[in-house]
Amino acid sequence: QGVRRYSMPSVFDLPSEKRAFAQTHVVALRVWFDPQLDGSSEGGPNGSSVRIASVGESAPVRSRLSDFFALQRQAAAVTLELSLLFILAGIMCIPLFLMEQSNKEYLWYGIAATSFGFLLGISFDHLTHGWRISTFLFVISLLAWGTSAGLVLFFSYLLGIKRNWITVLVILINFAGAFSSSFQDAGLIGNHTGNLFSSLGECLFSAWVILAVARRAAQRVLDAMLLLVPVTIDFGILFLDSLRREFPTVGASIE
Repeated sequence: QGVRRYSMPSVFDLPSEKRAFAQTHVVALRVWFDPQLDGSSEGGPNGSSVRIASVGESAPVRSRLSDFFALQRQAAAVTLELSLLFILAGIMCIPLFLMEQSNKEYLWYGIAATSFGFLLGISFDHLTHGWRISTFLFVISLLAWGTSAGLVLFFSYLLGIKRNWITVLVILINFAGAFSSSFQDAGLIGNHTGNLFSSLGECLFSAWVILAVARRAAQRVLDAMLLLVPVTIDFGILFLDSLRREFPTVGASIE
């Protein structure tokens, strides 16, 4: 049985033919399709975004492949640096929490920042490494949920918001949204249901953060007042993007 992986450009050496009269070569490719996927899904070799298919001497072809990976790493350099900064910020929260364990916002921000840092890094790592699709989706889902759940609990402790059934509901629905790709990949839910869970989870999460900060800002809590504008802009964009992913016509008139 085949294993589905993200496609990577590869070089295949053909055996040299010493007989001068042999001018024709036949190359046979065996392709496996996952039976869980429909017939429209891609499988086997494809150009995707690489578009560097070549036939020729081994050395020049391998040189082009090396240049491709170098360009991928260069394009991801800024994101990888940002990933490292978030991971370091998350790690630095550990001694702060250990010194002041009553301030649990350090713990939850550390979890959120570290998860988001690894999320950024791994999201670009699959461009240069052939991750197994099911493994990649599970890791990304876990890190995405760690980021959102960590932020919900961070804002709860920072702003003194009582954790009740609404907080639990937001975290649980966001769990379903974060893991929707993994559930979909495993064949547990369909494409439409997976997209719905993902959009609903992100919409509810971003709406909760905006409303929670706005409510505490209205109560003259200093931290909430300082965070109100950046939080509204940042999570407002996330809310609209999630809404438009489920309803593509939303906001189309302003484009």
